[in-house]
Amino acid sequence: MLPYDAMADELQRDIESYVDAVYGSLESQFLVLPRGSAFVEYARFQAAYEVLKRATSAFRELRPAAVWDALLVDSMAIVVLRCILACRLPSGRSWPPPIPASPSHKATPALSTRKRAQIQSTSRA
Repeated sequence: MLPYDAMADELQRDIESYVDAVYGSLESQFLVLPRGSAFVEYARFQAAYEVLKRATSAFRELRPAAVWDALLVDSMAIVVLRCILACRLPSGRSWPPPIPASPSHKATPALSTRKRAQIQSTSRA
């Protein structure tokens, strides 16, 4: 008998078997998602998440330079950031958006070898 069809007295007599039946039927929605060739496995996503987390001081310093540093270490960090922000590009738009040409625009300096090593070492810890 399904636990949802049981009467109160039946549940009281054998609650453990009903709990086991309900618990056994539960599935994570993440586990039943369709998995195509572009699906990112959890371990890979988690590694990129940790890189982004370290580069942004646990997301307290979410500055373009900090995000850029994370991207130079692990390009998957952009997927993590987009998932966190729940952002979706409008149809027909490309990523990254074009950088406006203006005299005030300064190129972001390349990530130093020391900074890259720091982010990589702390993300492995």
